[in-house]
Amino acid sequence: SGDLSYADDLASYKKFAEYFDSFQIPWTCCFGNHDNQDGDEAVQRIVDAYMEHEFFVFVKCNPALGNSNVAIAIEKNGKCVEGVILMDTHDRVPYKENSCGLNQAWGYLTPEQLDWYEARVLELKKMGCNDTTLITHIPIHAYFLAANAAFKKPEPDKSIRLQDTYGPDIWN
Repeated sequence: SGDLSYADDLASYKKFAEYFDSFQIPWTCCFGNHDNQDGDEAVQRIVDAYMEHEFFVFVKCNPALGNSNVAIAIEKNGKCVEGVILMDTHDRVPYKENSCGLNQAWGYLTPEQLDWYEARVLELKKMGCNDTTLITHIPIHAYFLAANAAFKKPEPDKSIRLQDTYGPDIWN
């Protein structure tokens, strides 16, 4: 789900592909902000190198929507039983903040990508698939909302330790 290596480190990506090919089962990936840091051309070099691998599953898409938006229908006995959708959350994205000028924000899913996602889910449903898993590198805003709804509000200066998450004091 991203940050497989840093930008245009093709040797690391090749080792990654060889490792996954060693299982002799289909595999794919989506890219994260570090994979995207040398731009679309560098990502396309990585994809081109991956396309030479027998078990790599990928469909090149419109780079304006991201470098690794892929929808996969998993079938059993000729029937779609699960959909897996991977989406590229890009590198940092420029935005204008009031009068402060141009800033950078962590990548996110664009409105055009959300339209693409909705269309893929509908295609999968037409194939009989009602269960779909979405994989992204940078969590979508819904995760933030879900986490806020799930956790009781801790003291502002209190950090939550892992062992504290097992008890009822943390969760709503």
